[in-house]
Amino acid sequence: MQALLSSGYDGKINLIYIDPPFWTNEDYYAKFEVGDTEITKIPSIIERLAYKDIWEGGIDSFLDMLYPRLQLMRRLLADNGSIFVHLDYHIGHYTKLMMDEIFGIDNFRNEIVVKRGRKKA
Repeated sequence: MQALLSSGYDGKINLIYIDPPFWTNEDYYAKFEVGDTEITKIPSIIERLAYKDIWEGGIDSFLDMLYPRLQLMRRLLADNGSIFVHLDYHIGHYTKLMMDEIFGIDNFRNEIVVKRGRKKA
């Protein structure tokens, strides 16, 4: 984001969509079922970092990671731009309060809620 700011994109982005970790306190790896056998792909070093969602400092460390990034996104966002942040019920309400502070409480438009279904047998 710093590269975009230094390239003159300050206030020029119309749409930002982010899908950060959900603060689930789990790591995610690819698992496949072949017949009755479950196979787990051993992740590379990069994949281990990319799919790690365990925050040693708890919720504070997660929010400390997210806050400065949201501030940079605010600088990039045009006055009439929109930002969509994909999170779940574990962390969404905390993030909403941070976004109210950064983007202004009057700029909140709505929340999109996805109905969670049960796994089918």
